[in-house]
Amino acid sequence: MKNLDSDGIIIIKPRLIIAAAALIIFLAGCLIVYLPLMRELKVRMAEYTAVEYSLADSRRLIKSFEKSGVNFILPTEKERAVTIEELTGRGKELGVKFNSIKPGDVMKSEFEQYEILPVEMDLEATDKQFAGFLGSLDSLKKNLIKVESFSVIPDERDRTRLKARIAAYVYFSKTDTSK
Repeated sequence: MKNLDSDGIIIIKPRLIIAAAALIIFLAGCLIVYLPLMRELKVRMAEYTAVEYSLADSRRLIKSFEKSGVNFILPTEKERAVTIEELTGRGKELGVKFNSIKPGDVMKSEFEQYEILPVEMDLEATDKQFAGFLGSLDSLKKNLIKVESFSVIPDERDRTRLKARIAAYVYFSKTDTSK
């Protein structure tokens, strides 16, 4: 055998050692670069999926407006007070007691023709009043309101009533549609 020395030890040629070392270094380098890129790809795919679902929800909402035949015109920012009054008026009709209403700073929408006003509401109501109020937000005449989150706890003094905190987004048109 050509690759054995006089004592029977295998002789490895230096070129083979260099090629094997280069291959190992190349593979290690690929893994060092590949693994972080795969993690980043997973994060981006999750973000993409969330945006895709949001877009699908928006398309369904638009189609439901088109099918219902509603001529939906968003209020302008000038009509902000009227919007808040319609929102609370609907709740008061149902017996909801508003403890506080805090409009936030106007935010930009992903669509340039709309702006969003975040509103936090603290309220008290029975379970039926609360459910009726949340359900009625969908049927407001001139407002598009998205409930972002809410939390509900029983009132400690009166267990038949609930205390709730609602975070909602009220959508406004940037252009005056009353003309």
